Amino acid sequence: MVKEQISLEKIANKGMLFSINEMSDKETDLSKKIPMWVQSYIAKTRGEETAETVYETLRRDPLEVTPLISQAKTEHEKNLIEEVKKDPYTVINATNQNYTMGLASQFFGNQNYKTLKEAIEKNGNVKAAFSPVFEGDSLLQYMVANATPEAVKAAASGHLQRATQREIIKNLCNEKGEFDAEKTSTYLENNIKGQKPATQNELYKSLGLAYMQTIASQQK
Repeated sequence: MVKEQISLEKIANKGMLFSINEMSDKETDLSKKIPMWVQSYIAKTRGEETAETVYETLRRDPLEVTPLISQAKTEHEKNLIEEVKKDPYTVINATNQNYTMGLASQFFGNQNYKTLKEAIEKNGNVKAAFSPVFEGDSLLQYMVANATPEAVKAAASGHLQRATQREIIKNLCNEKGEFDAEKTSTYLENNIKGQKPATQNELYKSLGLAYMQTIASQQK
């Protein structure tokens, strides 16, 4: 199957426009939201003359800005996802290693690994999440059950760090233990395809935004 022609430039542009609208959407103060959106988005995409007219209108009807931002954000999000979908492999290869490793890490490990990672990151019940990792090992089961929560969390964090490093070497590195962009691209693309459509779209959006951030960091 021949992949559609992809435009990395379009992905960077749509990612930037989506991000501008998302930031404007988060601003709750209308006196700040309106000039922020008009200057960063309307002036950039429609020109200064249109921006002046939009600003004067919104000054008199400020509540109209929220649906306008929502509409623009939805449009750019849709366009971003559609473009990344054409050839995610190419996008992954063009994206900064740190961003792609971050995206790939959410697919690491079995359910015990994922449960432990979530418990540590969200300050949950680390003891309950750590115990199944050592099922069948009576010594470690005893230690997890009887040690202080602080000691268990420290041990669990160390275990998770080592397990994560093994996952990186196994899934993202070559035989020399060096980061392998092609292997990472294949790993990510295959895992994204295995998700439900809504989850796929979120991952494609994240990938597109990661590429946009890669380009932005190169231009600094």
